[in-house]
Amino acid sequence: MIFEAVVCAGLVGFGGTLTLVQLMARRARLRVWRAAVEAEGATLTQASWRRRAHLRASLPPFEIVIRMWHPKYRMWEPSGRFQERFSRAMVIVEGVPDGLALTLEGEGPYRRPADREVQLGDPGFDEKVYVQGPTALVRALLDAPLRSVLCKELLELSGVVDAGRVRALELSLKVPALVPFLLGWARRLQWPPDPAAKLATNARQDPVAEVRLWNLMTLAREYPEDAATLPALRAGLRDTFDEIRLRAAQMLGAEGEPALLELSQLDGRDDDDVAGRAIAALGERFGLERAQTVLAHALRVRRPHTAKACMAVLGHAGGTEALQMLARVLAVEKGELAEAAALALGSSRRGSVEAVLIGALEHEQGFVCQAAAQALGRVGSPAAVLPLKEMEAAHPRDPDVRRAAREAVAAIQARTGGAGPGQLSIAGGEPGQVSYPAAEAGRVSLPDGKARTTP
Repeated sequence: MIFEAVVCAGLVGFGGTLTLVQLMARRARLRVWRAAVEAEGATLTQASWRRRAHLRASLPPFEIVIRMWHPKYRMWEPSGRFQERFSRAMVIVEGVPDGLALTLEGEGPYRRPADREVQLGDPGFDEKVYVQGPTALVRALLDAPLRSVLCKELLELSGVVDAGRVRALELSLKVPALVPFLLGWARRLQWPPDPAAKLATNARQDPVAEVRLWNLMTLAREYPEDAATLPALRAGLRDTFDEIRLRAAQMLGAEGEPALLELSQLDGRDDDDVAGRAIAALGERFGLERAQTVLAHALRVRRPHTAKACMAVLGHAGGTEALQMLARVLAVEKGELAEAAALALGSSRRGSVEAVLIGALEHEQGFVCQAAAQALGRVGSPAAVLPLKEMEAAHPRDPDVRRAAREAVAAIQARTGGAGPGQLSIAGGEPGQVSYPAAEAGRVSLPDGKARTTP
């Protein structure tokens, strides 16, 4: 006591502000901190109680730091001192991967930018916790048990993981309990030694379907040649979530075709998107007759995704019956189905569909006209140029339709040499020249079929 009183008197004599009570409190605090880190087997490397209580201890591969944290704004006392009763001890465990950041949404320095946040597919976790780091490693690390624990403990303690450390303030837990608590966090937040194997395990076992899907997709993208990838994709064919089965089947190629055929037969309204994408993945392998049958059913029960996928198959396959069916759809349907029918007719590359598409240029919906123009750019002859220009003039306030018309005219002229018999086209040479379509050498073709020798 005499020594401490002398020290205190010396500090006050040199302009210090510490009282004997404050000194004794700091030394007592430091003893508590030291006991807490030594109880975990850490070796004390630095300790100070003079200016601010501070402690550092080593517990390979981690470093434990305990210090006082003071709010940015503190109350000013009439005596001219800052109040320190709002100060808290902060416990920091260093040795967490540098690229990992975890904090509650809306708190801490890592709440932005949102475009760099890693989503896991678990809404209950993603909405509460901000995560940043290498996507594959983060998704491999944060499995269901760890997500559950982290979400609960981050909410309780407002802990933060960033810059290679995990830290929390002494709030509900005091330092003797907080030190082992954060050490446990630090041990669990190490990158998995085999990320591909961990992603494969998560893709099979996670209780949240979206998490399984994103782990599987990350595995296939980041580790396509790993030994764990092919078994995980095959396991995905048996998943209860249709989206996982679809993605796995698409990535397995020929091995996944039976699963794609099975998914294409899904008949629930909620399955329309999956069935349509399965048919699109199969393409011509889906079969012309099957596409016609499924299209008729899809139009009857109003399943637009399935119908559009079937129309794409029919357009690529061609054939008189298939093109007639597409023409009927274009004539009867409106909206996205009519648009899909026009584009499918264009993909057939058959000139016989030109008249149907020219008729569609007068459709009441502008985007259907635009699709018909795009299709004519692929299959149209010079006879379609004038209707396309008339369509352009009929839509003065629709820049998309007008642009589609101009592009279609340019595509037709580039493909056909610029014009047909009896028509003029702009020459590609000097300004003011015109060119004539080729007939016999030295002759110009006229609309009435007559010909004359050029001078």
